[in-house]
Amino acid sequence: MDLSRINGVAVKDLGSAPGPVGEKARRAAANLEERLKNNPNVNQIIGPSGGWNRDDRGKWDEFRNTPQSRKLLQDHQDHYHINVYR
Repeated sequence: MDLSRINGVAVKDLGSAPGPVGEKARRAAANLEERLKNNPNVNQIIGPSGGWNRDDRGKWDEFRNTPQSRKLLQDHQDHYHINVYR
């Protein structure tokens, strides 16, 4: 699933959205990441703040600094990508 807006604010604008609306959207984005990491059905999160994969033990591993991961992170600066187990 891809999310491009949070509380009406484009993900690409989260860092610069002004006022209470921007602050509320930033808090919602941070809460979203935390809730996703606590959901046992989610196995991958990629977005403007980074990328993580869940390993076979259920532990989150942050993307390593490789050309492939840098490209994935660059391509996900304007939305959150969330993958779940099937």
